[in-house]
Amino acid sequence: MVTEMSFVRIFFLWSMLLSVICIDGFAQSTKQESEDQVMPRLVGRHYQRQENISGKEILVEGYVRHLYADSITKTISVQLDRFSRKGVPQGSGILFVWDPEKERSLWHCKINSDIENLSPVQNVLFLTSNFKTRCFDRRSGKERWNDRGSISYVDQKLGVGIRCKDNLGSTEVSKLEGINLYNGKKIWERKIFSQQGWADMLPLNDSVILLLSDALYAINMKNGEGWRHEIFLKELPFPKAEKEFMQRFTSNILIEKEKIYIASCDRLFCLDHMGKVLWLQGLSRKITGESQIFTMDSSLYMVNYGSGLVKGTMTKKWGIPYVAKFNQNTGLQEAFSSFPTTLGIVNHVQVSKDTLYILFDQHLIKLSSSDLAQGIQVEFSLDKDRAGYFASNRIFVLEDSRYKTLQEMDSTQCYILTGKQNILCVKADAQGARMLLPSEYSLCYLTYQGYSFLSRGEETIVIAPSGELWAHLRISKDAVRVGNKLYDAQENKITIVDLDEVIH
Repeated sequence: MVTEMSFVRIFFLWSMLLSVICIDGFAQSTKQESEDQVMPRLVGRHYQRQENISGKEILVEGYVRHLYADSITKTISVQLDRFSRKGVPQGSGILFVWDPEKERSLWHCKINSDIENLSPVQNVLFLTSNFKTRCFDRRSGKERWNDRGSISYVDQKLGVGIRCKDNLGSTEVSKLEGINLYNGKKIWERKIFSQQGWADMLPLNDSVILLLSDALYAINMKNGEGWRHEIFLKELPFPKAEKEFMQRFTSNILIEKEKIYIASCDRLFCLDHMGKVLWLQGLSRKITGESQIFTMDSSLYMVNYGSGLVKGTMTKKWGIPYVAKFNQNTGLQEAFSSFPTTLGIVNHVQVSKDTLYILFDQHLIKLSSSDLAQGIQVEFSLDKDRAGYFASNRIFVLEDSRYKTLQEMDSTQCYILTGKQNILCVKADAQGARMLLPSEYSLCYLTYQGYSFLSRGEETIVIAPSGELWAHLRISKDAVRVGNKLYDAQENKITIVDLDEVIH
């Protein structure tokens, strides 16, 4: 006969056993077996063959939030969100890696979608939150390590990532840490003065990167060592109330063969790869802010934007916009031309052969590289709109039953993308312009064996090398490519398109 006390003991032990099973089941976060299904699906229409295009779709257990392709390991990383039957977010999610060759998931694990996001850097798989970063092995799903902070740059060949840690006791000093990507351990540390923010970062060679902040730093990814060169003459004369907010008074880093070019608001430098100054040229700090440097016709050019950044995000006027030309070997200034401050700040710069185009909100300046003093100024007078950027050559228009790029349509014109996504076509003589509406052009997001894939809303049209309409696909411009296949996230499924099936 079971006494009341014995029954209590049995119930307690049974409860403990269930708890252990539940906890162990939840802790077993990474599973190898696949629960996703691959189904056939019609993905488009082939106009040349006058037949439907067959593809596949992966049915997944949630809605796709992020989908990233890795061209090195040839896998796809996916983050799913889960919802209740009434469409209410459940807070839980799934992270899995898909093997396109075997058409199955390699592994999947539960994650907290409320705070975690899939954030791969190159081909290293990170899951980040406000509290920590978790690093996963793509093939096995094993969590290699987790730690506070986020990785901003990785060198996969060396197996090293860079993490920035701010010094809470100082607004000017940060610490860069070299992290072993395989175990998360810190292998080196270096102090960086960063009151001006990070302006640019470029690889110098196989093991050294250049970082531009309050100074120019060469950083060896293996040990954190390297040279440092000051680029500012002295403290900048900001208005007292804005001193801590103004940033980015530097140019881009320009590397050409054995030389490095860099500009601040008061000096322009040419250095060798060891950090030795080959020449420097003084600049007027009262008019110089953020700038862009580039070479053209064996000369060095600098376009000053007439602006700086506030709190690292907002652009604010500073100084005046201008363009200057320098001798690449000596640094001597050869030409200079400034523009009225009434034009505002420079939005974008484009170089085409021997012509320089400088874009403002409502104006375009066209200059010859041989004579910066003589230019053509075009006024747009865009009603409740503004010029933003020069349009890329990946934009297509339909003309005479053929799709052409903007340059194929008329290479003498200048094409400008406005804030309302219209394209302003400015004639070569600057005596007229016409406007293309968003419905009149398409953006090419992929080129495969000469065929162009153009975005049309949430769908795609495929253009043959001749400009002829070739096919139509039910996939968006966000589709990613692995090998000869495209993968497009569509709510709770992923559509697969065989590119060879489309173009043949």
